[in-house]
Amino acid sequence: MRLCKLVLIFLLLSLLPLPGEGVSASAGEDTAVRVGLFLPGAGTGVSSLELSSPKGFLFPLTGETSLTLSPGQDGGLTVKAKNGRILLRHGGDKPLSLRGKDGCVTLTLGGKECGIPGVLSVSVQEGKLRVICTLELETYTKCVMGGEIGTSASVEVRRAFSLLVRTVALHGRKHQAEGADVCATTCCQVFLGNYKRDKENDAIVDST
Repeated sequence: MRLCKLVLIFLLLSLLPLPGEGVSASAGEDTAVRVGLFLPGAGTGVSSLELSSPKGFLFPLTGETSLTLSPGQDGGLTVKAKNGRILLRHGGDKPLSLRGKDGCVTLTLGGKECGIPGVLSVSVQEGKLRVICTLELETYTKCVMGGEIGTSASVEVRRAFSLLVRTVALHGRKHQAEGADVCATTCCQVFLGNYKRDKENDAIVDST
């Protein structure tokens, strides 16, 4: 256990910026993290995506609870209802922003049905969907805890790990070209939204 703690501390220190590097944001509830759920440039783009939100979506798709998104022939985005009816054709000039009325959108990520908190930004790149979720750093950290470390480690180790999660998010550099700070896979940190999120881990994150 002592070795595990030392390794975590070493990893945390190795990720801190060198003198003069600095960061553009400080930790806290108002710090936003951009998580690349599907990034064509990283080989994780998708040809279509099904989204759901039991209480419906916010504007411009108010009233809908299930959506299917796919690339349009003009390079834009096509949004359909569950019955196949076209609801929206979105041009390719800027991403389409989607958010559930309860702040969460459900989709399949990593082979699992996950509730994703935050705002989804969907665009088309190289004929594939690029989906980026923007959410608060603290919420992101709580979600990653479930996918990366679970609840079997000691509280002290999980406290240290929560600092590591924040550090990776704040200093992410791998996916800047695609508009994301980190991706949702082991390339950066496993992010599955609220899947396996745990109240005890949430409290640990709050305590740090």
